[in-house]
Amino acid sequence: MGGYTKLVIDRVNDAWSCHLMTFPFVQLPGPRAAVIEAMKDELQRFYSTFVTRAHRKPRTASPDQLPVLIGAADLQVYKRDPTSSSLILCNGGLH
Repeated sequence: MGGYTKLVIDRVNDAWSCHLMTFPFVQLPGPRAAVIEAMKDELQRFYSTFVTRAHRKPRTASPDQLPVLIGAADLQVYKRDPTSSSLILCNGGLH
């Protein structure tokens, strides 16, 4: 975790922009491992498209010139009293 933090801080200090994005998914079929793999594939597709918009020639660019995407699967959690209402858990709560 510390390495990712340092990476982000170094980029921001070098005048890069930093954005938090969430990617909601429709219900995906299969067990949790298959759902996570499908989400990962979709994020890789997103990044491969995005990087071509952010850099003219990403294949020949230095990694220091390319945008960074740090992705992590996340689970929904109760914000208050867990007995007050039920969560709707699309994909088992993963997003």
